[in-house]
Amino acid sequence: MVIDMRLGQILVTPPKFDVEGAWNFLVKRVIGRFVRGNIAAQRHRIVLPKEQADRHRVAGEIAAKWRNRRTR
Repeated sequence: MVIDMRLGQILVTPPKFDVEGAWNFLVKRVIGRFVRGNIAAQRHRIVLPKEQADRHRVAGEIAAKWRNRRTR
């Protein structure tokens, strides 16, 4: 039985197209198009709930490091 090398390459290499990133971009674009008066949304700087949770997690880690530092 001969295995097609392209099939092996597809199984080993990660996909080149980020579906989640593209979907998030489209959601932000649609929100920005329909929101009036919100400059952040119009400039596609809105933060989706998952992105906000990731930012809060990183900020919490940084805050914990600062709280645990030694005082002189």
